[in-house]
This record gives sequence, structure tokens and C-alpha cells, in this order.
Amino acid sequence: VALRVCMSDSDGGGPAVQQAPTLKMRDEVLKQILASGFNEEHRIAPEALSLTSSLIRAFAAEAAHRAAREAESCGSDEVTPEHLERVLPQLLLDF
Repeated sequence: VALRVCMSDSDGGGPAVQQAPTLKMRDEVLKQILASGFNEEHRIAPEALSLTSSLIRAFAAEAAHRAAREAESCGSDEVTPEHLERVLPQLLLDF
């Protein structure tokens, strides 16, 4: 999943689109996180791991995109944790 962040040009000629790096998540780490909430007798199917991984990637990409838009609306060139905190309540309701 690639994240595209639109920031306005300083010359006013329109938005400049920057390609953000692809969000990477190791399946083994995600599997350990999921397994921590289950008893040892439960196993995680590969399909469930794949779908969960896709959902987490989409959530993280959306969070980054919304935080970038919030930073831009505040006139900031840098996304800070405060920008993420402002968009997180609505993001959690949307997902």
C-alpha cells in the first residue's frame, strides 16, 4: 500500500504530490501480536493473518494521510503526534 500525500506548492501552481514509502509490516510480528490475545490452543489461519495485515496497513495509511491533511490545514510542513491525536477519534469511529 503506497500513501500519496498532497501538499500545496510554495509557488501556488497547484498541489505537489509526493509518494510516501510503502508501509511494511512483518507477518511474524503481527502473528505474535494476535497470538498474545489468544490461548495457546488457538491457531491463526494464514488467510486470517493476511486479511488482518491488509486491514492494519489500510488503517495506518489512512491515519498517516489524515494526519498529513491536518498538518497542512494547520499550516505545518511536518506531521507531529498532535496532528495524529486530532484525527484519531474520528478515524477510530470510521474503522
